[in-house]
Amino acid sequence: MANERYAVYDGKDAAKVLVPAEQSAVVQVRRRQRLLPFYWVALLGDLAVTKTAAALSLLRRYGVAGAVVCYKGARYLLRRFFASFRNETRQFFSDARELFRGLRILHAGARHNKNNRGAVLLRAYRTYLGRSFKEKNDFWKTLGRACLPLASLILVAVCVGRLKTTTAALEVRLGDNIVGYAADETVVRSAMEDLETILPQNRAAVTELLGDTPTYQLSRVPLTALSGSAQLCETMLENAKTPLVHACGIFIDGEFLCAVRNESDAVAAFSALIEPVKEKAQPGRSVAFVETIDYVQGLYPDDPETLWDPVALKRTLRAPKQAAQYYTVESGDTIARIKEATGETAATLRARNPGVDFEHLTAGQKLLVSPQTAYVRIKEMAYRKYRSTVPFETVRRESETLRAGTTKLVQAGKNGEQETTEMITYLGGERIGSAIVAVRTIEPAVPQIIVVGTGSPYQGYGESGGSRNTGWLWPTVGAYSLSSGFGYRSRRISGRSFHGGVDIVKPGGHSTGTPVIAAAAGRVVEAHNGYRGYGHTVVIDHGNGLQTRYAHMKAGSITVRVGQTVAQGQQLGQIGSTGNVTGPHLHFEVLKNGTQVNPMNYIG
Repeated sequence: MANERYAVYDGKDAAKVLVPAEQSAVVQVRRRQRLLPFYWVALLGDLAVTKTAAALSLLRRYGVAGAVVCYKGARYLLRRFFASFRNETRQFFSDARELFRGLRILHAGARHNKNNRGAVLLRAYRTYLGRSFKEKNDFWKTLGRACLPLASLILVAVCVGRLKTTTAALEVRLGDNIVGYAADETVVRSAMEDLETILPQNRAAVTELLGDTPTYQLSRVPLTALSGSAQLCETMLENAKTPLVHACGIFIDGEFLCAVRNESDAVAAFSALIEPVKEKAQPGRSVAFVETIDYVQGLYPDDPETLWDPVALKRTLRAPKQAAQYYTVESGDTIARIKEATGETAATLRARNPGVDFEHLTAGQKLLVSPQTAYVRIKEMAYRKYRSTVPFETVRRESETLRAGTTKLVQAGKNGEQETTEMITYLGGERIGSAIVAVRTIEPAVPQIIVVGTGSPYQGYGESGGSRNTGWLWPTVGAYSLSSGFGYRSRRISGRSFHGGVDIVKPGGHSTGTPVIAAAAGRVVEAHNGYRGYGHTVVIDHGNGLQTRYAHMKAGSITVRVGQTVAQGQQLGQIGSTGNVTGPHLHFEVLKNGTQVNPMNYIG
């Protein structure tokens, strides 16, 4: 059996296969050198482009005859191409059938060898395929060129399908555990915010409960693996380091104290503190806690430090939060040294030790630095009502119908009345503060309305005169309106009269105290504290027969004396209402050789 051979013929001289029992099969096949079918496809495209360009060139060069020649040539080439393509395709499939027939013959021959059948079959396949690669090289090249594009298309389709079903995401980890995948960073932040809501303690406590701070890195995951903020939050809670339970947290002024199983237990503990104070409070007073107490439902660590029973809560609330702290005076201590040692101000130390003489301290004496504090304090609030006067406001309105410098009372003001409710707060029997909680108007205040004149200051038959470039200054600073001009004017009492100067006032009133200055340099020839109807008056001689008079000035405001030389713009006094006047103003005159002339010719 060892030397037994099996010869199998396929009925044609194309192939003969000898299968020895322990040797590799020898397959003889004839060679065929043929062009590849896929080469002809490329050749067809090249011919089509090349011949089309040539046909167009011939058509331009030789006309219709050239086009006919090209057409016949192209038709001949196409026939040759399809004939060659058909023959090569037949040859390819013929070679393929021959290859698979040989493989079947090898497999059938190996079945007769019962000893070491697998190794014999493997060696036969290897030898047969090796000979086939050498002798049918064109077939294998054609097969490879056909399969490689197909494999590339399949690979591209797989990649595109994977890209459509996957996405870039953040892989969220809590320690070594993956808690989920987030689409972006906002989902992680939202999950942490949800955690802080569910776990009402501070952020440090949340990190401590989770055992670590969540971290994340970029990863590519299926779309179905993405987690929302709620799912991330739930998964992080499941992976928390400390067991959590639903409970009611107690916060005093925003600071976490503890948690109890039921909110009713927390309310009962605080009610036990305040109810006795309410019973002893004076009539009309309300009682409340000084601190703000909040009850917050959520998840809290299931440990004795956080989760208290009601008895422990009541015991803690009745005990002091911080005991009173004292400072023992040493020999040579002063208030400055004690202030530096305790960190308190001198005023605070004196207020907390009212009976102590800080100038004569003795060694061993104890000073209260900070009083005992409780977790919660109870305050009493009393309400007091009282009435008060509301002063009226003064409203000023301008009117062109009144001349400048005059005012008119249109509506007299009247004070109003209101009722105020004040809340007074007491702590430990001492008043610590008050606040206005309500104001009710009993009678509204009536405003005082005054009309201020802004109209022309001229009145009567006075002439304004023209201005000349004399270099003189306006005789006042801030008062530039004329309430009466130079010349004849009419009055209700005295009738028509001559006005030998101009009256200058401040727009809107309040002329009293306005500075009066010298219109030009000169020498003071008169300085009266009361002169006929002019009141307090100053007269300055400027030479060349010119003099100026400044009348009705404020009593005691004259700053010059007779014989003094004054410069232009030097202050002489202030506007007043001395002498024969109806209101504060400056009466300004210019005298030329003793005769009154229009001042506007010099200062206009």
